[in-house]
Amino acid sequence: MQRLAGILALCVLLGAGPSWAQSASNPFAGTTRWSASESWNSDKLVYTFQSNGQFRSSMWDGGKGQRTWTRNGNSLVMTWPRYDRVVYRGTIEGGEVRGSAVDRSGVSFGTFVLRLIQ
Repeated sequence: MQRLAGILALCVLLGAGPSWAQSASNPFAGTTRWSASESWNSDKLVYTFQSNGQFRSSMWDGGKGQRTWTRNGNSLVMTWPRYDRVVYRGTIEGGEVRGSAVDRSGVSFGTFVLRLIQ
């Protein structure tokens, strides 16, 4: 009986393995939180991404203002429609995103780094 319980436990663990690995390889598959560092801002920020293509900032609009994001391979684009149409463009490398922010005229005004909060 103990042996059967051990085999069942092993099967459960092995069955859970692929889904854990999948979410680790796609950090945007569910709701995730990222710490944000911006070259133009010294505030401690957290961005919460949802798999439906929306995200929110911990600071702006009490964390309630919605923004949108899209991903294409390792490229991430974040759009701030209510913040003068600012766009962040970055490259995803594991649990980190690095890139630059541009204003509505396309002029870069700084860099940012997002780090996945585990």
